[in-house]
Amino acid sequence: MKSKLGVLLKSKESGEQIGVIEFEPDGMLICSIIKKGLHVFSLRSVMNLLDEKDPQPLYKKYEAQKDEKGCLPSDILRAEAEVCAKMINVAELNIAGIPVDASVVEWQA
Repeated sequence: MKSKLGVLLKSKESGEQIGVIEFEPDGMLICSIIKKGLHVFSLRSVMNLLDEKDPQPLYKKYEAQKDEKGCLPSDILRAEAEVCAKMINVAELNIAGIPVDASVVEWQA
């Protein structure tokens, strides 16, 4: 099993899981919807916020730090995930009209 890192988006009101932004080892971000009935485009506001902060993708920003397999160090990914969660919380974003809270999570896949 492989450990995954991401930012979990939950409803501030109900605690229901809305979506997740996975921070892949190669520096790619993968957005997924968890809440039934929502489309991945619902996360566009999150991606726009991240692009405003730093329009350069992680895989380019940290290209020099990649290992021989093309993966970024886990501490860089964690730091970027924490910045992402903080930005979402400070901006008080809504996804499909739902106020969300963001937190960094790890899981096994």
